[in-house]
Amino acid sequence: MIMAGKIKFAQADCHSLRPAKRRLAWVLLFAALIAVSGCVGQQQLQAEGFAGGTEGLKMEFLNNTPPDKVFKDIPFEIALFVENVGEKALQPGEVELNFGNANNFGIASEQVIRHVPTEAEGQLENKYRVGNQLVGGGRTVIYYDAKYTGILPPTEKAPVSFSIQACYPYETKGISKLCIAKGDGVCDPLAPREIKSSGAPVQFTEFSELATVSGDEITVRFDFRLENTGGGQALSTECRGRGKLGVGEVVVHSLQFGTEDLLPTCKTANKLAAGDNWVISFDKDGVGKGTCTFNKKITGGDYQDLVFVDIVYSYEQQTDKQISVIPVQL
Repeated sequence: MIMAGKIKFAQADCHSLRPAKRRLAWVLLFAALIAVSGCVGQQQLQAEGFAGGTEGLKMEFLNNTPPDKVFKDIPFEIALFVENVGEKALQPGEVELNFGNANNFGIASEQVIRHVPTEAEGQLENKYRVGNQLVGGGRTVIYYDAKYTGILPPTEKAPVSFSIQACYPYETKGISKLCIAKGDGVCDPLAPREIKSSGAPVQFTEFSELATVSGDEITVRFDFRLENTGGGQALSTECRGRGKLGVGEVVVHSLQFGTEDLLPTCKTANKLAAGDNWVISFDKDGVGKGTCTFNKKITGGDYQDLVFVDIVYSYEQQTDKQISVIPVQL
């Protein structure tokens, strides 16, 4: 049995848009996200556009479901509360839930691997901002019928445990600025940058630019830093059929400077073929780094514009529960 309480809003799926329309969607979206104060050289990125947050899904067990103590072979209920606290909507069936230690907890085979939300529920809405107000994401509760059927522990003080692992597709949008200038009158190519990140379990945390000028051409190099903040692991592969490949990786899905598509240029700069994915790997500390270099002619004077980076990935996380088992006295 699955129950859910959600409010539905019409949304566009950016992944389904054609490139030209996707670029227009980026421009329209981030025109609302970025507030500009003063002259161009004094632009400040504002946080009001993104809802923020460092997670995708939040998972927790409802109070006393399951209880902390159960009797062996006596049925009890497990209720898992799932909330989308990030800024990507999840479509029906996109969240895969895998019950760990199912045999010892008497979980029916059809409940071991489940895909939510259901078609009847519709998508699990993302969190978003309206003015100064945050609108929470979609929520659902998944119920499991359980009973402990495994080997009885020698004492109640030696609990048994189970886990529920979730895997789901997600994305993170980052936005910063690049300076195309021969001097520092309009903007400073070497000045510190900030980057804003949409609410997601992988975050953009740093952005920097280095520029060199030769005649009327400027060579721009920019670097960005990612952090895995959701407590799980990112994968560059899909959830279904996943193995050990792609663990600790994300894919750069789009990269735009103003309305210019920089992704092909950045792939070339990273020695990738046009059809290859630009994959960024995380180190043992959950940090990933990307870099790109491109050339730009300065034909109409110095200027500054926005740069948009979109990364996609699957995200895997789990929640655990320990339970004490009491033997049934006959």
